[in-house]
Amino acid sequence: MATKSDKQSPAMAQFHRWKKEYPTEVLFFQMGDFFEMFYDDAKIVARDLGLTLTARSKGADAIPMAGVPIRSVDRYLKQLVSKGHRVAICEQIEDPKTAKGVVDRKVTRIVTAGTLTEDDLLDRGAPNWLAAVAPAKGAKGAAGEGRTVGVACADLSTGAFVVTEVQEEDAADTLARFRPAEILHDEALRDDPLVRRLARVAGAPLTSRPEWEFEGDAAREALREHYGVQTLDGFGLEDGAASVPAAGAVLRYLLDTQKTDLSHLDPPRREERGDRLLLDRATRACLELTETAREGRRDGSLLATVDRTVTALGARLLRAWLLAPLKDVAAIRARQAAV
Repeated sequence: MATKSDKQSPAMAQFHRWKKEYPTEVLFFQMGDFFEMFYDDAKIVARDLGLTLTARSKGADAIPMAGVPIRSVDRYLKQLVSKGHRVAICEQIEDPKTAKGVVDRKVTRIVTAGTLTEDDLLDRGAPNWLAAVAPAKGAKGAAGEGRTVGVACADLSTGAFVVTEVQEEDAADTLARFRPAEILHDEALRDDPLVRRLARVAGAPLTSRPEWEFEGDAAREALREHYGVQTLDGFGLEDGAASVPAAGAVLRYLLDTQKTDLSHLDPPRREERGDRLLLDRATRACLELTETAREGRRDGSLLATVDRTVTALGARLLRAWLLAPLKDVAAIRARQAAV
């Protein structure tokens, strides 16, 4: 609620305008060399980041306030995101020295668990996947199998974009292999037991998105427009593929949160189940492919033993290869020859 003195401040009028547009995010509002938070946002960051809660104005018009230096904002973002918060970055888009009146500001990015790109915030050896799941509505597979589930995963830091379709009983193992940092789902499926189970198995927060974003026509249009194509056939995505709604939802979410060019995002690559060996969670744990069974540590795993990569991209690729071994003999020999 804006106070009388609050309304008299052009800067706070800007704050309220952007906060109204992003009510569920913690708004980082740039004021000079600091990002300032106000009202409930200030209380949240004071509690979760251990910051000092101060006040703007005094007496009955006092507004709770907390701030962080822009130069060290990355570590604060990492802490907030790890605690399940979303952060809207509202930056000054004018030079204060030349601005006429109040400096104009704009939300330039929404930071979420699945959209981190800064090297300092990411695990060097693992991709940061943003996933979307799209269970086929009311459809059953053959011979009494469960629904077909479309899965799309994108890593904004590398541009990788993978899609696949699996049966309901295999969806949990597929997501567990990717270990997404965030999972998007149709808000109409908020209480769907499958969606809840997938999030629990993957250990990732759920983010609801409007139902229309998961509609096939809307998803196809978003993908065709972004990649400048007339059809998705070249990507191996037929019109009725369950992965199309998931891929479209991932793309729209990235466009909404990043508010910038996404030309580095690869076209969706369809992962065929027959190309690679599907390892369930128990098998991966017993083989200690990426972490030890007892302590869950990387040290002592197969990955730690064989990893001699020198770049983060190489480390992430090696991890992906170990978790999804090739089945085709020619492809295996080509990979060995390359190594």
